[in-house]
Amino acid sequence: MKFEKGVSVLHREDSAALTRRIEITDATVLSEIFGEYDSYIKLIQKKLQAEIVLRGDEVVITGRDADMAESVIRDLRWLLDRGDTLDEQKVENVIETNAAGETLRRSGMKNEIICFSNKGKPILPKTRGQTFYT
Repeated sequence: MKFEKGVSVLHREDSAALTRRIEITDATVLSEIFGEYDSYIKLIQKKLQAEIVLRGDEVVITGRDADMAESVIRDLRWLLDRGDTLDEQKVENVIETNAAGETLRRSGMKNEIICFSNKGKPILPKTRGQTFYT
């Protein structure tokens, strides 16, 4: 424990806590990953033992599950890079996939377009099962 002059907060240094950093310079991607009112980040923090904060264009992750939280955020970014949109269910699926020891980035999901919607929007597989089915 350490005390800082002029600060009434007691800091405890946890030797088991890990720290990971991810640089994301695109503000739109950051806002999508964090979600409205930081709802997606709060969900990740609730499910994993990790604290996630934004410092400039850097996401700082600390806690016992910092590695897994980092992987979840990288998977969410991967989904956004493929043109997907995020919602609470997708974030939960990404967390569960990572908790099972896999990542979407390495799971064999392809970026191949299955077909186009009647509005001309490309339809991509959203789960591993859909990838294998097609």
